[in-house]
Amino acid sequence: MEHNIPAFPFTSNADESKPNQLLSTGMTLKDYFAAAALTGYLAAGASQENGVVWSYRTAERMLKERAK
Repeated sequence: MEHNIPAFPFTSNADESKPNQLLSTGMTLKDYFAAAALTGYLAAGASQENGVVWSYRTAERMLKERAK
C-alpha cells in the first residue's frame, strides 16, 4: 500500500514534452485522512493524549479500505 498518495495534486500541461507534469503534491492522503479523523476525535470530547496516534491508525485503516 502506498502511503505517499497526494491529497491535492496539481498538474499542468504547460510543458508539452512532459504532459501532466506533477508540480506540487501538497499533503499526503494519509495526512489528510488523519487530520479529518483527529478533528472528529477532538470534537467528540476525547482525550488529546492519544488523539494523534489514534488518528494515524484510523488513516491507515482508511487507506487499506480505499485500496480494496
